[in-house]
Amino acid sequence: MSYTLSVEHNGVVMNSNDIIRKLKSDYKLRVKDIAELIGTSENTVRNWLGDPAKGRYRVAPDMAAICLSYALHLRKLGFDPLEPETPTSDDDPLDRESELD
Repeated sequence: MSYTLSVEHNGVVMNSNDIIRKLKSDYKLRVKDIAELIGTSENTVRNWLGDPAKGRYRVAPDMAAICLSYALHLRKLGFDPLEPETPTSDDDPLDRESELD
């Protein structure tokens, strides 16, 4: 079974490449920013953003669009997705489970 991400926005069906282009535009991201946020090379991102009629164009994996969206959401919530925080003992989910008993 093959799954391909597609999202409808303002009556237009968008694939992963379209979603990445839209997020780039909406958040005024540079190619470098996208590459850092999802952990890939700048050249790979350029290939995703390129003209589909050109030879260098590549279809972006669905996970790239999902990861970029998630990273931007984390930023909106005030977390830096590139600087993961080390959980403290206060943040231990196992401690919270014992509180529920």
